[in-house]
Amino acid sequence: MWIRRLLGAAIILSLVVVSIHKVDGRGPRQQKPPTVATVSLTGTIETVTPGQLKIKASKDNQKRKKASDQEWLVGSQPAATLLVVGNAEVSYLRTGQVILFKAELDDKGQAKDKVSELTIVPAQGNKPGVAADDGKPLGHVADAGGDKAPPKRKGRGKGNKADADPNPAKDDAAPANTSIKKVTARIGKLAGNKLTVNPGGKAMQIELTDDATINIALTDPKLIVAGAMIKVHGQAIENNNGKVCNADDITVTLVSPLTGKRRPVRLETKPKPAAEQDDGAVPAAKENAKPDAEGDGQ
Repeated sequence: MWIRRLLGAAIILSLVVVSIHKVDGRGPRQQKPPTVATVSLTGTIETVTPGQLKIKASKDNQKRKKASDQEWLVGSQPAATLLVVGNAEVSYLRTGQVILFKAELDDKGQAKDKVSELTIVPAQGNKPGVAADDGKPLGHVADAGGDKAPPKRKGRGKGNKADADPNPAKDDAAPANTSIKKVTARIGKLAGNKLTVNPGGKAMQIELTDDATINIALTDPKLIVAGAMIKVHGQAIENNNGKVCNADDITVTLVSPLTGKRRPVRLETKPKPAAEQDDGAVPAAKENAKPDAEGDGQ
């Protein structure tokens, strides 16, 4: 019985609310229609969750002011491209990683000097080998499986000027230094700053300088962390519930170098000099010492 009374009261209350809306001309609050547009965002990652990033950013066509930064939720399209760039310490190097560096090689295919810079790149799209130096600096973006072109902008017809390279490279342009080679190789062994790498043929021994620069240009989403800088290009949806970007291109720049567990360096053992060997002689520090109590009675 009490259930019927409760249902009856709820129905009456709903009719009263509807009547009030009709009398004063107000209806239920309407949702703002979503706005869909292509955007490019630049900002900082606040939180990282599986399949989604929360960032604070502003559109690239706006002035970069802190007040203009807004919160966005960023997801990715199935065919989205991801690039994580930054730096790393020597301890982050591991066997199996593919690295790219420049060096002058001798007749035996070995590096003549120490290597001062290298970039860790994805194994996919970076086949080991030795090629002539193309004159391009070892950087982050250009070495992650080839030059990373920006998303194409829609144009009218063929020969879209918006997609044309404003500074096309000449076919007859010579490398900056023909004696320098660009080497892509897989790390085989490590011992401190000394690496044995395989560029697809004979093993190569290289040694890093003490202040060597180690870049990363990888595509592993596990490297994304809060606090990193981010650039996003994709489709944005803005409504009352917030701002969401379905990204087709994401570039994350780490602000702290990647580190790894330091590997112990195997030191070479050398025989002690003859003066330091234990041959029963009295150490020099004790030669002038007073004899002990047992020697007084002799």
